[in-house]
Amino acid sequence: MNETLKNHNMCLGRCSYGNRQRYKACKNKKTCWKEAQILRKCFKAMKKPKKSRSYTINRLHTMTYSCLKDDLKEIEINQPKFTTIDRQKKEEIFGYSGKKSFISGNICKGIGDHIYGIREGLHDGHDWVGSNTQWNIVPLTQSENKNYKRVTIDNRIINLAYDILTEEDIKKLPEDKKVIYNKLKSWKSYVNSRGAKMYWENMRERDLVNTKIVSENLMVMDNQRRNTLQKFISQGII
Repeated sequence: MNETLKNHNMCLGRCSYGNRQRYKACKNKKTCWKEAQILRKCFKAMKKPKKSRSYTINRLHTMTYSCLKDDLKEIEINQPKFTTIDRQKKEEIFGYSGKKSFISGNICKGIGDHIYGIREGLHDGHDWVGSNTQWNIVPLTQSENKNYKRVTIDNRIINLAYDILTEEDIKKLPEDKKVIYNKLKSWKSYVNSRGAKMYWENMRERDLVNTKIVSENLMVMDNQRRNTLQKFISQGII
């Protein structure tokens, strides 16, 4: 892992804020000056590069995401089988049935939401990747899965799925968010009792390797595409 990412993770461990929004909301910038400098440098280094004019090269994000899902397919071979009893327990804990959203009861057309997002943790500065199994998926509509886990407490943006909440934080949760938090907490406890995993740690390095592999191959593909196109044009085929 490169030094910037090491510093980023160190900062996340020492500060009360863990992402860009939290940094903006932090009221202790002066006392957290050193950490703030590290975080600023990290955000600058992690900014998305300008989009290429090539549609081929611009598939980088989509293809690295697919690489992670392929990695998970192999990593998760030894996960405990998700049984009918597990499905029934999930429905009991979250209070839904079939393909209905556990929040609204509306029918869900997609697969639902990953409680621990596949790349969400990496984007927020963590070192884990969410499981792509039913142990880590809950039924939600597309509009619901954007903000159901996030809540603002004392100008801090908190993720109900994986941020650590104090007793004081829990008291300040709106009632609807408190219900979601308790359901997530109960499900995580059940998954743990079954010996299953909702996320896999030490995955940032793997994601960086995938990104390098995909990036290099996309550049080769784009160059080959361009060169062969020029031949077609010069020969009057096109």
